Amino acid sequence: AVRNGGDFDGAMEELTSHGHTEKDVLSQVKSQVGDWYKNGEITKQQATDMLTKYFDMDSEEITATVNKWSSKVVTGTAYEDIKDEFLAGNITASRAIEMRMRYGGESREDAQNTVGEWAFEAEHPELDGVITYTQYKQWETGGKPKGVSLETFADVAEFRNNGTSGSVKSQEDVAAYINDLNISITQKDALWCCFWKESTLKNAPWRK
Repeated sequence: AVRNGGDFDGAMEELTSHGHTEKDVLSQVKSQVGDWYKNGEITKQQATDMLTKYFDMDSEEITATVNKWSSKVVTGTAYEDIKDEFLAGNITASRAIEMRMRYGGESREDAQNTVGEWAFEAEHPELDGVITYTQYKQWETGGKPKGVSLETFADVAEFRNNGTSGSVKSQEDVAAYINDLNISITQKDALWCCFWKESTLKNAPWRK
């Protein structure tokens, strides 16, 4: 009915009378419209017209949906497969970022963070659940230049994150933990500043 302009309402009524929910039917029809477009059976304009006619979506939602579908049409890679293609080495990080921006509407910063997180997860599976990508970036910009190893940073981050009742440990506890590490004062400062403002360093035991 959607493809040929037939009795959409009648078809919907027939399906819902046999136990299907309208929400489920619409979801499947929407996926089918996407497949038609991605497979070259309908044009971008036809896909847009179908979404406009049959779905409760505003113009921005429709544009965003069709743009994601366009990734497959233009590049040969479905938008939802960008991560897999990147991790498989079939597309570069810069290409993955560009595709997230062009077809997903992400800002450059958001796209860079998304792809960076994929790379982090792939390169450091041992850190899954230990530190987040945000924390990894804090180490990369603050700890690494001062010679703090990723292993040491992850050890401190894991200690800090395991407070009582799901909270982080206090500054006092973390300071004592860092103070016992066999690293330089400069490295201890860098570690501390990965988690708190530099102005709080005056309370650190290695500074007294």
